[in-house]
Amino acid sequence: MEEDLQYSIAYQQAIGELLNQVVMEYKLFYADKLGDLQDETETTRKAKLEAWTAEKKRDVDDLKLAKISLRGIQMALLQAIKTRRTEPFTH
Repeated sequence: MEEDLQYSIAYQQAIGELLNQVVMEYKLFYADKLGDLQDETETTRKAKLEAWTAEKKRDVDDLKLAKISLRGIQMALLQAIKTRRTEPFTH
């Protein structure tokens, strides 16, 4: 279980790095598209930006979900390790 915990931590770190990169790409893409909409009303601009950036936003949300899921796995592994260590040995 300790090895599984180490793997989950490594995956969470890798996903965290990827998430940071994707968030930066999303923000840059959003800012670029925002510059194209100077003559639009605020409501129209918001609707167009949400539509244009939906795929990148989904990528960000998917990575956030993966990171949260890995955190849940880590908590379960930590609890299992703790339980195993505190249980009396029965032979």
